[in-house]
Amino acid sequence: MTPHHHQRGLLGSQFLLTGVLLLALILATFYMGVLYEGRSAAKAQQTALQAQQRKADEAVDKLRAERDDTERDLRKQIADQKAKLETTQGNANAAHQTHVAGVRAGTVRVRVPIVPAVPACGGPTPRSPAQGGAAGPETAYAQLDPTAAANLADIAHDGDQGIRELNHCIDRYELMRKAMDRWTEQTLAGMGG
Repeated sequence: MTPHHHQRGLLGSQFLLTGVLLLALILATFYMGVLYEGRSAAKAQQTALQAQQRKADEAVDKLRAERDDTERDLRKQIADQKAKLETTQGNANAAHQTHVAGVRAGTVRVRVPIVPAVPACGGPTPRSPAQGGAAGPETAYAQLDPTAAANLADIAHDGDQGIRELNHCIDRYELMRKAMDRWTEQTLAGMGG
């Protein structure tokens, strides 16, 4: 090898080394840029996700507050309905007790229309109820025993009480149904649906 070739080999290896170092520097810079951009994008996504989470938390808090308000209003309305039922039942019980006391004392008499038995042999025909089954002046009546009349009044009173309680149950159901319908409409409207 001549000195000329040796210099050329040294010079070439210096250029090669410089080129490799420059390429390594360019690749490292590129890699750092990619990492930086990736971290920036990840940080931006994290910030956006946190903002969405805050917005979702605020929406949940708002819905919970609305639900709590609705529940509070419903509880008050149900309590008002219950108080009204108790008052109505109390008044009905008082009126029933007064009526039964009068029946048992004999001051209130209970009469029912009767159809007299048909005589076996050609006697006079029995009187019949007026047209339409209503008792008329020609209808015969029988007075009930006070105990039997009080027992019949108790049966009617128990039935009326049951009807009032069932109506109260229906009213509570309707109250809840309407509140749920209203709340659902408001919730969907708030969500843009």
